[in-house]
This record gives sequence, C-alpha cells and structure tokens, in this order.
Amino acid sequence: MSRRQQKLRLYKLALARSDFAVCRKACGVLLEKVQGFDHPLYFHLYSSAVIAYAKPFVQSKSGPLPSQWKKFEHSWMLGIHDDAIRARHEIIAHNDDQVRKIWIVPPGAATPGIIEGPISGLSFKIETYYVPGGFFSALFEVCDYQIYRLNSAIDEDLEALYGGRDMPAEEFLLTIDDEL
Repeated sequence: MSRRQQKLRLYKLALARSDFAVCRKACGVLLEKVQGFDHPLYFHLYSSAVIAYAKPFVQSKSGPLPSQWKKFEHSWMLGIHDDAIRARHEIIAHNDDQVRKIWIVPPGAATPGIIEGPISGLSFKIETYYVPGGFFSALFEVCDYQIYRLNSAIDEDLEALYGGRDMPAEEFLLTIDDEL
C-alpha cells in the first residue's frame, strides 16, 4: 500500500470514528430525553443518529469504508447496522414512496391530531415507520463496538505513517499524498 493509500485509509477511519461518536451521542440524548415518537426531538435525534452512522458506509468522494467494517461479532449488530442504513435510504435522506405513504383524509374523517384544511376540509396524514427505543440503545452499542475496533486500526495507521519520523513542532494537515 502506498503512503497516499495509507493516508486515505487513515482519513476514512478517523472520520468514521468521529461519525460513530456523533451517532452515539445522539442515541444517548434520545434515550435520556425522549419518551415517545411524538416528542419534538424524536425525529431530529433519530435523523442525526442515522445520518452520522451511515455516512462512513455510503458513497463519497473518498469512498466508503471497506467491507470489513460491515462485519460484526454478533448477528444482532448486523441487523442494527442494516436497519440504520435502510432508514437512511428510505426515510431520512430520501422519500421512498413504498415506505412514506400519504393518505388523503376527507372532511369529517380526521382523527385526533390531524388538522383539517381550512378551505376544503381535506387534509392528509403521512405514514412511515418508527423505531422503538431498543433500536437506539442497540445502535449506541454498535457504535461503541465500531469505535473500539477503529481505535486499534487508527493507532496502527498512525504508527505506520508517522512512527519514528521527524515531526514538525506544530500540528499539520493530513494531506492525501506521498508527503509527511
């Protein structure tokens, strides 16, 4: 592996660790502060957790994490991983018409919580799926697992790239090239 390739790998791993830490934080706040799907912070924290978790696995300019990071010690972890990626694709980043369905509600048929339109009396409701609190505690654990594994890989990469080298006295930017 060239030095440039090693630095690109380090870049991806470091960003992934940061993204998993953000996901873990969003899950922790959701579990602590949110009591149900109708809580005003539910969808925001759900979105934040899912987006942060999925970022390392979706296509970007630097490319996704290698497939080894989709392999887990326990099968339930893969299920949580798959659920998070699916939620990103179907609900958070895109509107999948098979998942987010719109129902037209005729005048007088509105159930509590649906506000009828002021002119026609027509309204609509949007159907989607929600995930229970257990998902967020499990996703928190998956993030811990990923961070633990990433810490070892990042330490190895830092040692391979910079161990034993003369280093500048100040911080320097990680550039994706064959230089320091």
